[in-house]
Amino acid sequence: MKRFYWLTAVFIFLAAPASFAHFPILIHDAPFAELGQPVNLLFAVGHPYEQEYEDAEKPESIFAILPTGKRMDLTGELKEGVHAVGEQKPKAYKLVYKPSQKGDAVIGLNTNVYFGRKQTAYQDFLKTFVHVERMDGWRQRTGQPVEIVPLTRPYGLQEGYVFTGQVMKGDQPAAGVEVEIEQYREIPPDPNALPPEPLITRVVVTDPNGVFSHTLPEAGWWIMAAAIDDAATIEKDGQSYTLNGLAAIWLHVEK
Repeated sequence: MKRFYWLTAVFIFLAAPASFAHFPILIHDAPFAELGQPVNLLFAVGHPYEQEYEDAEKPESIFAILPTGKRMDLTGELKEGVHAVGEQKPKAYKLVYKPSQKGDAVIGLNTNVYFGRKQTAYQDFLKTFVHVERMDGWRQRTGQPVEIVPLTRPYGLQEGYVFTGQVMKGDQPAAGVEVEIEQYREIPPDPNALPPEPLITRVVVTDPNGVFSHTLPEAGWWIMAAAIDDAATIEKDGQSYTLNGLAAIWLHVEK
């Protein structure tokens, strides 16, 4: 059964049906970038398959792990805008990233923390990849509390390829965790002709080593996301909160 993902639940929990889940979206327009080429990144919140959106809040941070391992903070370069889809114009955030090194940059994004009841907090941790001319760096970790680590190279994927990843909670594999997979549809489908929910969001479970695999049958962007409880402990106003985290990875599949 689909879950409402952490921060998006704040906006839609009371009104939205439980049959559809929102996801945090982190995609760009350059699956194969060149040195110095502007890469346009988008952060939005909504149903990737149905192309239905809510306003996004400005993330806590966005950064790049460069091929050399250097971490570059990009938060100050985020620009508020809209993600226009049909008549929808939800608030979204955009960023222009210009690769300064050949190789693979891992782009990480941490949403704001939402502090809930019973000393519990929620936060989403996203990542995607910008490949620039040379295969070097895609296996680097981001250091986020929960993370999906690619075991298959996360670019140069084609329709029908099998992707394998590992869900990590800190430095420990997360066993027995459900990973939800959903496609981002470029063209909004007819809302009156949607397939059954199990055909929109697929689910696999990690093995004892936190590893999972899934076939990517069509071209376009895909999200893989795993919700993990007790990811960390954080402090606010002298009180400790248990952080529940969503680890998500966005992958582009070629024709």
